[in-house]
Amino acid sequence: MGPKYEFTDETMDYDSHTLHRIRRIKDGKLGGWIESEDNLSQKGNCWVGDNAKVYDDAQVSGNAQVYDNARVFCYSRIRGNAQIYGNAYIHGSDVYGDARVYDNAALCWSAKVYDNAKVYEYANVNNYVKIHGNARIFGHAHVHSIGEAQVYDNAKVYGNAEIYDDAKIYGNAIVYGRAKVFDAARVFGNADIYGEALIYGYAQVYDDAQVYDSAEVDCKAKVFGDAVICGHTEVYNNDKVANSNIINKNNCKLTTVIQDFIYNIDDSNKFNVKIEYSSIDEYFSSSYQNDTKLDTLIICTADTKIPIIKLEKIEKDEQLKYKLIVDLTIENKELFSIQTVIETKARLSRKVLQMIESLDAYPEFAKYTNDLADCLWRVI
Repeated sequence: MGPKYEFTDETMDYDSHTLHRIRRIKDGKLGGWIESEDNLSQKGNCWVGDNAKVYDDAQVSGNAQVYDNARVFCYSRIRGNAQIYGNAYIHGSDVYGDARVYDNAALCWSAKVYDNAKVYEYANVNNYVKIHGNARIFGHAHVHSIGEAQVYDNAKVYGNAEIYDDAKIYGNAIVYGRAKVFDAARVFGNADIYGEALIYGYAQVYDDAQVYDSAEVDCKAKVFGDAVICGHTEVYNNDKVANSNIINKNNCKLTTVIQDFIYNIDDSNKFNVKIEYSSIDEYFSSSYQNDTKLDTLIICTADTKIPIIKLEKIEKDEQLKYKLIVDLTIENKELFSIQTVIETKARLSRKVLQMIESLDAYPEFAKYTNDLADCLWRVI
């Protein structure tokens, strides 16, 4: 077979390269601009059309299409059934399979987009990133890497979200808003990450979990089930978070924290309780009179008589640790639950502060927050 296109007499100087307009031989249709025949294969149905430009050692082959005002250059490879169009910018990157890159999207520095993946709008993908499967990157999302970040399966990244380092987003996961996922973090399943949330370290968020607002999940923490982490909450170290039914005053969900226990808690969820108080007032009157500082404490609301705070000092490997349980219930519906073992006073204080701030969101419990804080500081 002979050549499928030829150069016309039209040339243009562009980006320090001399480009030539092409014309399809079989029907005389004008095409786009290339620097040499090395840029567009004479085989297959591949084509450079409209005002698109392919130059500087880039290659278009197979059935790939580059058109509109797209630019492809610097050793880029566009092949298979891939399509590049709109104002897309491809610099030193590969697009293949049935992938699409369009609108004002940009690929740079060895990025790969393939299978049925799409990168569009103002999305930016660069530095050895792989986007594949049915993944979608759009909006002003930025996916970049000094390792090998990947977005694949049916995952979506959009808004102003940022994915980088060796992070991986897959399954049906969605990351958007100004959220960031980086380091070696993993977000998968049906997880939903948004707002200004940060997922990093070796953290994993999966199943139907949600992380949003300014919440952070880091180190080797895992958030899964239908857990919801929001506000200024941080889940860290080896924390495990799952199965939340908690709703705040804005109808947003809060969190249930389930951490690896130093001591397992039995089904009855009971400690070896030394003293129990039916109200905050009773606790204060007793502790003030006796000047006691308890090793174990259970706090109940005065009106409902429902236990809401349990705190116990424990010893493990000759070290003092704290076991904290918080259970908030309204009309037999669990709203807020924490079960955790904390190794230092500083971390316990931090957890208590987070808990007190969360309680303020509930009209039913806000009236107790000041007393709860004073009470817990006395125990700590």
